[in-house]
Amino acid sequence: MVAYYRGKKDRSRPKADMGMTETRLHIRLQPGARKNEVMAFQGDVLRARVTAPPHEGRANQALLELLSDLLDIPKSRIAIVRGHTSRDKVVDIEGASLEEVIARLRASG
Repeated sequence: MVAYYRGKKDRSRPKADMGMTETRLHIRLQPGARKNEVMAFQGDVLRARVTAPPHEGRANQALLELLSDLLDIPKSRIAIVRGHTSRDKVVDIEGASLEEVIARLRASG
């Protein structure tokens, strides 16, 4: 059921009501690396490297593409919610639990 508010669909319902699982990851990103890779967890922070430079959001875009490929999740379900101009980022991933994300990352490399 979709609620309407002033003639527009209200899509602001919590994701839990829609049956979606959401995982939040803290990522330390190294732009300008030799290759794109997810290295390992250091505490609760995932370390990743991308070849793209940190200019005009290219490194952020490369991170989203890397996560999408490794996790086999569409880019539209992965979003940077904090740290757009920082190496330390917070990323939300819809459609996968933390256990699934960790298992897929370990299986990929």
